[in-house]
Amino acid sequence: MTNSTATSKSSLSYVRSGPLLLVYILPLIAGIVALYDFTISNELLRYNSLTPEVQILFLSVALLIDYPHLLASLFPFVDREYFISYKKPLLITLFLAITASIITPLTLGYGATFVLLISVQMHHHLAQQSGICMIFLRQPPSKLLKSWKWINSILVMTAYCWFFGENEMADWWLNICYYTGLILVIPALVSTLLMLRQPYLQTIRLNNPVLYIYIVITLWLPLFWFGLAAIGYAPLALLSALATHGLTALIIYAVHDQNRNKESIKNPLYHLSILTRISPLYLCPLMAIIIIALTVEVGNQHMLYYPPILFLAFFHYFIEGYIWKRSTLHRQHTLFKTV
Repeated sequence: MTNSTATSKSSLSYVRSGPLLLVYILPLIAGIVALYDFTISNELLRYNSLTPEVQILFLSVALLIDYPHLLASLFPFVDREYFISYKKPLLITLFLAITASIITPLTLGYGATFVLLISVQMHHHLAQQSGICMIFLRQPPSKLLKSWKWINSILVMTAYCWFFGENEMADWWLNICYYTGLILVIPALVSTLLMLRQPYLQTIRLNNPVLYIYIVITLWLPLFWFGLAAIGYAPLALLSALATHGLTALIIYAVHDQNRNKESIKNPLYHLSILTRISPLYLCPLMAIIIIALTVEVGNQHMLYYPPILFLAFFHYFIEGYIWKRSTLHRQHTLFKTV
């Protein structure tokens, strides 16, 4: 640890496997709701049964769920040491995000761009979850894990594109997504089963059942979301995936920020917590509601078409690919412990 992190380990906060496992209640709830709707409620929540207005509402709710952790990911850069340390990647990411938020909608159209974003979100989510598992296991990412991540990411992405892109994407592209999804089901299943047979998983099955259950659920979730989307419940699959990813990220950023500002407040935003007794992270949902509401108003009720939405999403995806690499300031202040 650096001098800025020379805090007694006993007083530090940890990301624990127990609370992260509890987050997986959200996909379970989505599955129960889908099962109830499919068997009892005449399939009222299937995507094709929804009116265009309700479909837009679903996507609006998706943004509200996704925004709090996007905002939380920006807070550390107010810290001067972080800004200086990440200055180069921040500038590169800023350029890439601005370019992507302009060129992508001009090339694909805003509707198709949004479909692309919610599809790419699945790879972003699986990168998060697989990375957490490897940190807990103290294992480097293997070729098998990388293969599992990409195969399952593309699998769920094809389902999202097929349903959400029905009115936004060309038929030939939808056909590619459909047949790609069919082709990848078996490789996704095989890669999941192979991951479950890894020796280190067999070792922790008895020694650490909570972590074992967390990892097993993580490995099966992409196939669960694909199945949910494939039978018409793509909105529920999307919302549960976003909620799982967002809440997990908020837990991690909370631990990071607590450890970073443990001995003394280094992030100016955390001076607000002294005055208000409220952590800035707790304000993220409220800030998200305000920003989305303003976006709807300014965007003439077409929130999904508003460029700042695209910019923040692209910026978040690009910068998180760097800040959580080994030995970064974020990793130095974020500790993990199995419980």
